[in-house]
Amino acid sequence: VDDVMSGNFQNGFCAIRPPGHHAGPRGVVTCPNDPAGSHGFCLLNNVAIGAAYAKNIYRKKIKKVAIVDFDVHHGNGTEACVEALLPNVIVTTFESDFANFTVKDMAYKPWLSEDDSKNVFFSSTHGYGPRDYRIPPNVGGWFYPASGATGNTVEDETNDIPVEEFIMSQQWTRMGNARSNCNIINCGLPLPVPSDIPGMQRVNTRDAYRK
Repeated sequence: VDDVMSGNFQNGFCAIRPPGHHAGPRGVVTCPNDPAGSHGFCLLNNVAIGAAYAKNIYRKKIKKVAIVDFDVHHGNGTEACVEALLPNVIVTTFESDFANFTVKDMAYKPWLSEDDSKNVFFSSTHGYGPRDYRIPPNVGGWFYPASGATGNTVEDETNDIPVEEFIMSQQWTRMGNARSNCNIINCGLPLPVPSDIPGMQRVNTRDAYRK
């Protein structure tokens, strides 16, 4: 972020491990279909931290932030970080053999000001389908995480735009005002198909970005 904002580079590419888009403002993010939460080996939400840093430190230049997440898994942690830009109450229930009680806690983590929610855009495109490949497609499904293992997704059930095509289209470079907008692309890997050569997804995504 500093190198781009200083003018040393027009854009930046970060090959980061561990990933971060499953890490929320409080760590693991849960949902009704995934009550235990999915770690995905994520420790810190790199994208949310970078976006918040850009909007806060470079507040005189960066007025809006756009985050686009491409991955087979839902960027639920980044989504939770963006949701926390609005004041909300988290209700947690604790049960034991001795007592049951509920704790209400305010979850509000602005990056700069109360107007953050109006100036931050987040989009996540990811796999969707039945929890098990033996369930008919018309029965319904879940967004990843919480929809079963990646290998359980049948090729015919996916209809998404290749990450490489999105990168090459350059549409993301025209989001907002180039002088006051910070665009961050969180690129993962698309769903593999049986004919894929192991490792070629990474090579294709890398080459598309280089072009």
